[in-house]
Amino acid sequence: MQETLLPDSPPSKLLEYLDGAARLDAEFIVDDDGYRGRSYRYAQIKSMADALRARFRAQGVRKGDSALLWGESRAGWVAALWACLAEGIILVPVDPQSSAALALRIAEKAQPKIILIGERQPPLESATPIWRLSAVEQSTDTARLNPTPDPPAADDIAEIVFTSGTTAEPKGVMITHRNLLANLEPVAGEIAKYRKYAGPFLPLRILNLLPLSHLFGQSLALLIPPLIPASVVFIASTGAREIARQLQSRRVSALVAVPKILEVLRDFVSHQFPEVNDARLARGPWPLRWWRFRRVHRLLGWKFWCFISGGAPLAPEVEQFWSRLGYLVVQGYGLTETAPIVTLSHPFHVREGTVGKPLAGVEVKIAGDGEVLVRGGNVTTGYYHAPEATAAMFEDGWFHTGDIGELDSEGHLLIRGRKKEMIVTPEGLKVFPEDVEKTLNQIHGVRDSAVIGKDRVHAVLLLDSGTAPDEVVREANQRLEDHQKIRSFSIWTGGELPRTPAARKLRRSEIADAIAKGSSASGPPPQNELAALLQKYAPGRAITPETTLDELGLSSLDRVQLMMDLEQKFEAGIDERAFSSTQTVADLTKSAGSGERVPPEPIKFPAYNRGWIARAVRRVALPFWLLPLARIFAHIRVSGREHLEALRGPVIFASNHQSHFDVPVILASLPARWRYRVATAMAKEFFDAHFFPGSHTVRERFVNSLWYRLSTFFFNAFPIPQRQAGAGEAIRYMGELAEQGWSILIFPEGDRSEHGEIHPFQPGVGMIASHLRAPVVPIRIEGLDRVLNRHARWPHMGRVEVRIGRPIELRGDSFAELAGRVEEAVREL
Repeated sequence: MQETLLPDSPPSKLLEYLDGAARLDAEFIVDDDGYRGRSYRYAQIKSMADALRARFRAQGVRKGDSALLWGESRAGWVAALWACLAEGIILVPVDPQSSAALALRIAEKAQPKIILIGERQPPLESATPIWRLSAVEQSTDTARLNPTPDPPAADDIAEIVFTSGTTAEPKGVMITHRNLLANLEPVAGEIAKYRKYAGPFLPLRILNLLPLSHLFGQSLALLIPPLIPASVVFIASTGAREIARQLQSRRVSALVAVPKILEVLRDFVSHQFPEVNDARLARGPWPLRWWRFRRVHRLLGWKFWCFISGGAPLAPEVEQFWSRLGYLVVQGYGLTETAPIVTLSHPFHVREGTVGKPLAGVEVKIAGDGEVLVRGGNVTTGYYHAPEATAAMFEDGWFHTGDIGELDSEGHLLIRGRKKEMIVTPEGLKVFPEDVEKTLNQIHGVRDSAVIGKDRVHAVLLLDSGTAPDEVVREANQRLEDHQKIRSFSIWTGGELPRTPAARKLRRSEIADAIAKGSSASGPPPQNELAALLQKYAPGRAITPETTLDELGLSSLDRVQLMMDLEQKFEAGIDERAFSSTQTVADLTKSAGSGERVPPEPIKFPAYNRGWIARAVRRVALPFWLLPLARIFAHIRVSGREHLEALRGPVIFASNHQSHFDVPVILASLPARWRYRVATAMAKEFFDAHFFPGSHTVRERFVNSLWYRLSTFFFNAFPIPQRQAGAGEAIRYMGELAEQGWSILIFPEGDRSEHGEIHPFQPGVGMIASHLRAPVVPIRIEGLDRVLNRHARWPHMGRVEVRIGRPIELRGDSFAELAGRVEEAVREL
């Protein structure tokens, strides 16, 4: 498959660069799948990459062969990219939102020797060997890896990146090692000038929301971070509430995203803090504005200061919004064909409204018709097996970008729009659709709009119910220039307007085809996509908009899992409390398509009990007061501690439930290295007066809140709802605990026994263990029901048996079955 242009080209310098990154002693990747975050250091990613390289060689995959990669952003994706670059294997990335049919069409063109897929992609029917990225992350066996016998050269192909192929056959852009280095070297030079000032701000974390199938996303995930060095955070959900939570909790410094994310965050912040829309507060020097909008900075985290926008044009009003709040907005411009950066705003010399100056070594000029032309070492050598398409895009060594732009007096580039989408009126005047759409979208009642046409402006309107389209067009035309005025319009009735999955660009050709055919039935979340998602929970069932969730037999945990699947599928935050009240599939469609909402009263999980003061107090109180007090009544005999000797945390301790003495007795039974790193789950409903004080007396509120504070402080406890909404939030909180190395003690029965019997385990323990990927240690208690029965007011002395079992690994989505395995393990002790 290899198409080397210069057989005698020098070796690729990327290998030296990657070797340097491997020697960094720092955090590299933080991978949060929506349940738990996992941190990987540079050496760990290098070990994964080396293990994959060894597996490539064992499979007979050699330099010049290709590997197709279709999956979500995660540590294994970065390791696979590293392995392919180092081994000289051509990577063929596919957008994670692409369909299986498109992935197979690309595979048919690229003829890969190996297909790597993520955890959220459906199975592929292919004769080509398929490996999961999760397996890449679990393998670090590099004992048999020898130096590469034939290292890649500078002009060898590193990647073939295919276009989406929505309305035409996918076209592969060939990117060489030289192309990637041409983008990397000038950025490295600029970073080197300021690296000595970075010390006080370290560690730097970048939240990267661009898919790794895009070259800009790859640059910010593997190539640029080692230059600082910085770590990169991947998250599963792109809802505004989750982004804000991640920015704050992970102390992120910069967010890399497409403009649509900046718009969604702007709307979220404006809803939370109305003062940001007060133009009077936007005046004055930066420190004063920062102080005026300190509530926004508290929400997004005190360390967060920079937005990096790429993939599509950023609306000037969005850039101005964040700038006046005291944030830096850096824009870049590029294409896949330019590997990908052409221009980039200098972080300390931003010119608003522009996409920065060309990188060193990149030439930009404006053609007579306004098209942006590019020349330099970053420009592709052409399209894969498409010489005619290659010839059409080049003229005298200049690459035709297809974008219309202009350069200001200082060399900053301003992008106006796409050449092929520009409308030229009969008078010869040019209309850029983005300018008209910006005006339309500012009018009340307009949810979205698209402008199409060849010589006249035609608007496609997505309107709120009850909005009169004639009034919208009349108001828009009053604000537009004569040549921009809307001459005709259509109403879009088929859901959201079609956009590309990653950059969220309008698919104008698809919209125009639908209008021409008299149909506009398109846009997420389409009913067939939601029905396909529901088939996972109700296989073989006929699903209609009127189908109720009760008919499908969805349990409360199924609803939590479905909610998180919907957030990942449709890239929107969903309020769990509103979601829990949905009854039909039509309600689910409305929830998934309604956009971001702010939860009315999220559970306030304790954080103070993990601080150094609380931990120091527990170090004294547990061994010298609380546990000896428990041992006065419970004469404990422990067996099975040997099962914990070689085990590394975090784990989930799952025990039967007999008494309020269960927690201190279990803590007393654990070795010290485990005892002080345990967080205990307790029923939120038990503390109803604390969480819902309005329906309780003053005395009930005081006593209940006191017990809650004592439990959370001395036993590191946290609430977990059993009948109320909030199970998803609780699982995320447990993921946060596990990420920080805390093991979790849970009682899957959900209630204490009467006379020592074991009740059926609830499926929640299966869901928690599976998603957190933590081993479960079964524990059985006997005799505590006689020491402190659930109906007793005072304990009695008695003998207690605590048996600790072998750890169990639980994987899969059949949570009831997984919980049954834990129950069986406890019963057998």
